[in-house]
Amino acid sequence: MTAVTLFDVLTRDESVRPDPDRAERIERLAKKLVDGALADWQRLLEYEQEFASLSCATPALDDERNRSMYGMYENWAEDAKEVLARVRSCAASGRAVANAGDLEDAYARVRARLGLTPEMVSHAMEQVRQGQARPLKELRDELLARIRA
Repeated sequence: MTAVTLFDVLTRDESVRPDPDRAERIERLAKKLVDGALADWQRLLEYEQEFASLSCATPALDDERNRSMYGMYENWAEDAKEVLARVRSCAASGRAVANAGDLEDAYARVRARLGLTPEMVSHAMEQVRQGQARPLKELRDELLARIRA
């Protein structure tokens, strides 16, 4: 859960009462949004590390687990994108937000990961089950031969 709507309201408010700490408070909120998004990402990584390698009773359950993990990353990426938009607006106004670069990196990694869909993983696993895979040593040797050519 993010508070980006709160951030939006606070940055739009042009209150008549002067508040000398307003910019700093908004910056602190932006940092909290960044830290929260990074903590959520770390939790996702922990879930994946602990549960992604577990073998389910059937390939269908493996696929369902993979879709669930994919969905969690997809939802995180949507939230992170919203946070990054607000953080970038802070940076554009001369107020850099701590750990924003870490969130940018995490977001880029997750976007790259989302390029590998559960359907692609399922298809690859089916190919392995059918013996249509190539040994890693063979691939390595072929790549080395291409480099040397």
